[in-house]
Amino acid sequence: MKKRPVKSVLLAEHNREDAQMIKDMFKDQGSYAFELTHGDCIEGTEKYLAEHPVDVVLLSLELLDAPGLEAIRRVMKVAANVATVVQTTSWVPLRRCIPGAGLKSGAGAGSRHHAPVHSRKPRRRRSDARESGI
Repeated sequence: MKKRPVKSVLLAEHNREDAQMIKDMFKDQGSYAFELTHGDCIEGTEKYLAEHPVDVVLLSLELLDAPGLEAIRRVMKVAANVATVVQTTSWVPLRRCIPGAGLKSGAGAGSRHHAPVHSRKPRRRRSDARESGI
């Protein structure tokens, strides 16, 4: 009997290498843990959030159609109560996300944390994690 995914995760990342690295990390967790959906633009992300329940959004600050805070504002407009993890490979956009630096408070705003995360390339393992695309 196949277990149902515990968390539905939406990855909004335009960089193919970064997206693949994140997908590989999720695959290492097994298909029972996460259902990962990947989109490469804010427009597709907004549409997906409006039509599907999502537990977590992994949001790049470097989306080509909504760079920096614009991406955060647009996701919060569609899914203010969804946990959102902001990711970037550049320190400059991250500094703009320090609390009080332009984000208006609202539902869930007090629970949003922004901190640099250092990643490493994941070990490759066989997995059958469910993955869909937008």
